[in-house]
Amino acid sequence: MVNVRYVVFLILFMPVTITASVLLSLPFGGSLDQLHLSPEFSIVSGSVIGSWVVAILAPMLEELGWSSYGIDSLRGKTRLIFQMLFFGLFWSIWHMPLFFIHGYYHSNLLAASPWFAVNFLVSVVPLAVIKYWLYYRNNRIMLMSILFHILVNVSSEAFSMTNTTKCIETGVIAVIAILVVVIDRRFLIARASQLPQRPNKRSPHQLSTHTEAEKPSLAALD
Repeated sequence: MVNVRYVVFLILFMPVTITASVLLSLPFGGSLDQLHLSPEFSIVSGSVIGSWVVAILAPMLEELGWSSYGIDSLRGKTRLIFQMLFFGLFWSIWHMPLFFIHGYYHSNLLAASPWFAVNFLVSVVPLAVIKYWLYYRNNRIMLMSILFHILVNVSSEAFSMTNTTKCIETGVIAVIAILVVVIDRRFLIARASQLPQRPNKRSPHQLSTHTEAEKPSLAALD
């Protein structure tokens, strides 16, 4: 079952991160105008509809693989924090081909500066730590991973942040990820097999068999 406090964290994460990043950018020439909504939501250049489709559909498809199979394939084999870091690196590498698709958000970053491209790849790792923390803390409910992924995608393009401020944003996200690890370290250093499991539904036959086994015999009562 989803825990309300993690839902609140999910909702506030990007607004707080973006606001903090913009404020931190002010001494470096940034402007509060970066908190304004972007006049053009653009992940795919020249296609607003295509951008929205990518921003929403891609996370749904990716999390079907990453959260339903990928991260769970390591359950019990290593500690949670190592799983998160491993898939953070893998998720970063997964995005590399997008830098070579003309007109795509990632290729535009690379064209602006290779450092902006590197910043994007680095940012994926702490985001993965936070995403999978929410996933495991909510009994492996995939909806939490999907919503987190969608909110990150949409928020990153919905506001008028400069690429320089997005570099600052990566630092803010990294700090939040570190705080999560430090505060919840006992949970994150555990092996997945040591965590509470979702209850398995037993068949009626199993329930009846169990019930019969637990019934005291009449002889015993005598």
